[in-house]
Amino acid sequence: MTDTSRSDGDDEPPPATVQSTHEFTDDQPPSETIVRAVAALTNTPVLELEPLYTVIDPTQIDETYEKTSAAVEAEFSFTYSGCDVTVTREGVHVRRVRDGNGNRDGANEDTDV
Repeated sequence: MTDTSRSDGDDEPPPATVQSTHEFTDDQPPSETIVRAVAALTNTPVLELEPLYTVIDPTQIDETYEKTSAAVEAEFSFTYSGCDVTVTREGVHVRRVRDGNGNRDGANEDTDV
């Protein structure tokens, strides 16, 4: 099957997007929901992720969504551990883009550590 909507002549499939949404709960601060959502989507143990505070202030996130009126509309968007994260009053939306080969965006299988 040929994708006729593409005009660049490239036969590679478009990147596949993987995403998930997690609602906030009373027993877990929003910052923890972010970390757990990214860990789940990337299949990475929580303790192996970079600390959330390296990209955004977790206290600010927690205070914004735990202590403000439901009438306040606030949205934070940032990149964390290779994922685009958007935090809204409803919860955490996480999106990870994969290339046409199923590899993580920006990941290189031959990485020197």
